[in-house]
Amino acid sequence: MAEEKSKIMSVQEIVKRFIKPKRAWCVGGFGYTRTNVSIPREVIRQNIPDLYVQTNAGATPIMMMGGAGQLAWVEMTYLGLETIQPVSYEVRKGLEDGQIEAVMDHTNYSWALRTIAGKYGMQFVSGMTELGSDLLEYDTFGEAGLRGKDDNGLWIHPDIPPKRHAIIKDPFDAWGLRPHQYDPNNKYSLGDEPEPTMNQTAAEEDGIYYEALRKRVNKYTQEKGPIAILYPPAIPYVTTTHVQRVGDKGTARIEGLLVPDVEQSISAKYLVISAEKIVPEEELRLRPSENQIPFTHVDAILEAPFGCYPTGSTYYYDYDWMWWMFYIKANRAAGTNDGKKALAEYWHNIVGKDEWDFLENKVGTDYFKFGKIEAKYESPNGTKGFARLYELRADAKYGYKPDLYRPIGK
Repeated sequence: MAEEKSKIMSVQEIVKRFIKPKRAWCVGGFGYTRTNVSIPREVIRQNIPDLYVQTNAGATPIMMMGGAGQLAWVEMTYLGLETIQPVSYEVRKGLEDGQIEAVMDHTNYSWALRTIAGKYGMQFVSGMTELGSDLLEYDTFGEAGLRGKDDNGLWIHPDIPPKRHAIIKDPFDAWGLRPHQYDPNNKYSLGDEPEPTMNQTAAEEDGIYYEALRKRVNKYTQEKGPIAILYPPAIPYVTTTHVQRVGDKGTARIEGLLVPDVEQSISAKYLVISAEKIVPEEELRLRPSENQIPFTHVDAILEAPFGCYPTGSTYYYDYDWMWWMFYIKANRAAGTNDGKKALAEYWHNIVGKDEWDFLENKVGTDYFKFGKIEAKYESPNGTKGFARLYELRADAKYGYKPDLYRPIGK
């Protein structure tokens, strides 16, 4: 029997093999937590242009690609840094001046529904999220001519569905919303239901609301009755997901916040797992119920200690808040063409020659100056490199560092 080929690769090989211009690259993580960043750093080193990046609020890689001037299309739920930078400044400016061609926005839940459909091989999945918002009115990918089929009957883009969504009349008349389960007048009720609780009363009120829906003409279908939104599956060309531990054959275990990382990993055509540590498969199989991603879905494995930096990896290290305070100042330079060029030069310099060079020599050395904008990284103890990384180590009791210095601004 032929020996099984190892899936373990270098980050250089992974990027050359899997990250392609304008093919859907889904990046795992959420906000400041467990975002895959080691692979995006290598993408900047290799200067791959015209990237199409998807994420469920793993904003850091998209901000990196936008700052480095390598983004073409973005599909996301939220891009920002909450309190200190509500909207990703460099992405907004890139979109305004045409450097970024299209940004497609979803709610966190509608994107999660799409990944569920992708994971299970469903043709579509239904929901009611986004009703009441104006998200349903916009389709930037459609406006860019990226949806549908070409003259030869082939998909214009293999990673982009032909429609953003479809809205239909609910064929089950809102039965799945289940307000009727508390109806004491139903002839099949047992007759001895307890007095309504607060939740039951709320459900009865919902029943009144949905009955009103049945009588109202809906603006989307021009018919009476409740509706459902159908969302197409998310099928990325490649997903890169960072985990705490991965087996040497690919079994992956995520600790802490999951978000849709499991679903968007399994829904991808190719899956790359980066991890703080590669361990023998036997170590993970001792407690198989704690593993989320089977090795059969994994195409490549990367060992990437501190691969989430500057975001955090639960139970390993916290995010570097002082880096974010530095970056929001540097990011303001994206307001002019020369400013975008200066920001791109910063990114191509700060990632270093490779991951080891970055972790040892670049962490905590960040400095940026353009015109009147000047930003300098300042760790509380003046530490750099691995000394700074070790300061971020998580408290095992909490999974993060509770006494981390996190000033809102200066």
